Amino acid sequence: MQRFIFLTLFACALLSTGCGTAQNVAKTTESAAENRQNRGNKQAELDAEIKALGLSEDQAATYREINSRYNKELKDLRRNAGTDREKVLAEGGKLRAAREREIFDMLDDEQREKFNAIKDERKAEMRKRQRVRRPEGK
Repeated sequence: MQRFIFLTLFACALLSTGCGTAQNVAKTTESAAENRQNRGNKQAELDAEIKALGLSEDQAATYREINSRYNKELKDLRRNAGTDREKVLAEGGKLRAAREREIFDMLDDEQREKFNAIKDERKAEMRKRQRVRRPEGK
């Protein structure tokens, strides 16, 4: 009888562990699918920014080149930093600031105003997403 109870409890423990793992795999799969979808949206976002800023063809080519270069550097940073989150945040912030300065330098005054408005809008959206993920008080 004790053996039966032990085997039953053991089976329950194995099943409950498997369910948790299956849920984590499902979340990871959803995240990967969202990331693939967002990669396609990045190009659309870039094109929309170029249009909203009213860039000339030369400016648009430079804008794309700057974004491509800094995105590659950020990707390399995240890949090579390992588990040092503070390093990624610090260095990533420096790279993003340098990217913005380089873009800002190629824009005229009207385009700079539009660029700042886009940047402010993006920050507001990011804060909104963070509040949804982490409600106040947590």
